[in-house]
Amino acid sequence: MNFFQPSFKLIDKIRDGATTVKRYSPPATPCDRLIGHDATGNELKAELNEYRSGLDPVLLLHSIREAQSALVATRTPKVRETPSGESLETFLAKLPSLWRQGEARPTHMVKVRAPRHWRTRKDPFEGVWADVLAWLHAEPDATGKALMGRLRIEHPNRFSEAQLRTMQRRLKEWRGIMAKELVYAGTAAAPTAPNGSPGMPLVGTDPRC
Repeated sequence: MNFFQPSFKLIDKIRDGATTVKRYSPPATPCDRLIGHDATGNELKAELNEYRSGLDPVLLLHSIREAQSALVATRTPKVRETPSGESLETFLAKLPSLWRQGEARPTHMVKVRAPRHWRTRKDPFEGVWADVLAWLHAEPDATGKALMGRLRIEHPNRFSEAQLRTMQRRLKEWRGIMAKELVYAGTAAAPTAPNGSPGMPLVGTDPRC
């Protein structure tokens, strides 16, 4: 970062009413700024230039990644990858495709978590979802808002507008299942709902709902 990563630095900031005008210096590395500073002696400038000429940014990146992997492996060896020990040539060959993996730094990777298969809160439509499915089969074009209004009429003081988004999400999932049935109708690969009956998904099988 000190020798190869340029950055902008704020020089001044002028406020004119509601407008703020900021002026930045041209992008430069910390090393370049130090060399260009008037207070830096010629001997130090020559030393910095000589040191920088012997640095290889690609080799530095490779060694940093290996060191990060070793550091993370000491903390969570079961989850993180250990240092690969790969050669610089192998590392260079992988660089063009590393961006597809997202964050490449081992110390910044997201911890691997097992899929959650349990609910974190009580199902708000428990005991009434069968009625909602019956209404949907009678009126497939019914909106989530209309269904919530009907539930609030039949079950006063139980439902609120805060549950409308959950209803809309369930309705989207139900229509997705019905659409797949139309596409795969009459084939052996036709998808079925979690309870085994086509188009009648059970509420509560997806913990995210």
